[in-house]
Amino acid sequence: MGDGMVIENCCKNVQFVTLFHILQNVWPMVEYEVLKLLFEYLRMKNMPKKHWKDAYGWEVGKNIHLQVLKVLKVIMIGAKYFSITYDDVTIINNQEWLYVHVYVVDN
Repeated sequence: MGDGMVIENCCKNVQFVTLFHILQNVWPMVEYEVLKLLFEYLRMKNMPKKHWKDAYGWEVGKNIHLQVLKVLKVIMIGAKYFSITYDDVTIINNQEWLYVHVYVVDN
C-alpha cells in the first residue's frame, strides 16, 4: 500500500472514530461539523478535507447501524433466551428517540 493510501486511511479513520463517538454518546449529528472546527483549530494530524457535513455523518451512521443489525440477527437466531425492553427519550435538541435494549442469554 502506497503512502498516499496509508494517509487516506488515517484520514477516514479520524472521521469514523468521530462519528462513532457522536453515536456512542447520543449527541446530535450537528456535532460532526462542529468537531471538524475543533480539530482544525488544534491542527490535528491526518485531518480529512472532505465529507464533514451532517448528511455524510447520517449516511455513515445508517451503514454502521445496518452492520450492527446483521450481527445482532445472527446472535438472536442462536440465542436460547432473549429479552427486549425499550425507553422513550428526548435529547437536548428536542429530538425524541426510542431506545431498544436486547439482552441475550447464552449458556
